[in-house]
Amino acid sequence: TNNIYYDNREWGKFQPYIKEDLVKKHVASFNPDWVISLDADEIFEERVTRAVLEELASKPHDIAYFFWCIEMWDKPGHHRPDYNFEDTRFYKFVPDKLDYYRQPVHCGMIPADLHRWATRSDYIFYHYGLMKKKDRVRKVERYKQYDSKNIYLPKAWYEGLLQEGVAVKFDLNE
Repeated sequence: TNNIYYDNREWGKFQPYIKEDLVKKHVASFNPDWVISLDADEIFEERVTRAVLEELASKPHDIAYFFWCIEMWDKPGHHRPDYNFEDTRFYKFVPDKLDYYRQPVHCGMIPADLHRWATRSDYIFYHYGLMKKKDRVRKVERYKQYDSKNIYLPKAWYEGLLQEGVAVKFDLNE
């Protein structure tokens, strides 16, 4: 079977619709119970195994889970503590609840209603998409285009993407 889905609409304008169509047209065809929603530049920590995800999914009243995002920064093994945040990456597939936040950027990694109803997990994922300065510069340029009035995140957050020398060694035990 073909498990590749292409959508070439402009990401900064159509992000929620691209994600919705992916989930509604492609993911739905697999009839999943739960969905892992990670970007290509993200990975779960080593403790997140299939057994852990199955245990989370087995809880009858939970519909989605937050994981702590560790924002890797400047060099391998280092992160930016003030940019770490919780976000959802695992959710129950609910066919009538697949709409994303209606905003061109920062529309969420999972459907809006499921994100609002999410429960905290005790796990993390690593985000490598901002580790290199050149990638952060590109991101700032993208946000200038699609969030020029700082509607979705404050200007200081975008400006902070250009800071250097703020990374510290990451220690999972801390």
